[in-house]
Amino acid sequence: MIKTDEKLLTEAEVSRILGIKQRTLQQWRLTERGPKFLKLSARVVRYRLSDVQNWISEAQL
Repeated sequence: MIKTDEKLLTEAEVSRILGIKQRTLQQWRLTERGPKFLKLSARVVRYRLSDVQNWISEAQL
């Protein structure tokens, strides 16, 4: 189990933050692009807010 005090974001939340479709975010995961993610189970993926913010600042979207 992952311990964190930081809120974990859903795929829908991250896609809204980035202004992209959820399907694009899914493709990015498959091609190892986009922000770091956590695979909590076979069907549950979450993103740390700090990872999304870091990725945005590095990518300069």
